Amino acid sequence: MQPVLAAIATIRSGSHEEKMRAGLNLLPPGAPLPQEEDYVGFVEGHVGFDTRFYKHMGTLGYLCEDADTIARIQCPILLMTARPMMAPEQVKIGLATFKENWQHGQHSHFEDSGHFIPFERFDHFISELQAFFAAH
Repeated sequence: MQPVLAAIATIRSGSHEEKMRAGLNLLPPGAPLPQEEDYVGFVEGHVGFDTRFYKHMGTLGYLCEDADTIARIQCPILLMTARPMMAPEQVKIGLATFKENWQHGQHSHFEDSGHFIPFERFDHFISELQAFFAAH
C-alpha cells in the first residue's frame, strides 16, 4: 500500500503535472492509460480520499465474502464487477460466495472497465442499472 499512499500524498500537494504522473501508481498493474478526461477525473478524485480507507482496504478480500451476511440481504442485489486489481482467484471465490448465498441476485460484469467506468462505456453501465431497477 506504500506506493498508493505516496501517490495520494503527491496528488494532494503536487502541481498538475506531478499529480498526473503520481496517478500512474494508482492504476492496476499493466492497465492501459485511460482517456485523458477519465484519467484526470480519476486522479483528481483521489485528492479527498481518506488514507485510512486505503489502509483498511488492504485487510479486505475482493468482495464481502461472509455467506451469512449475504444470505440475510432480502432486497434484490445487482452485483457489478469489472477488471480486478487482485488475483483472479480471489474474484472467483467472492463471486461464487455471492451467487451461492444471495436470495435475489443478478451479476453484471464490465470487462472493459476497472475502478471507474470510461465515458464511452457509461451508457452501457446506465442501461444495466435501468434494466435492473425496472425489473425490481
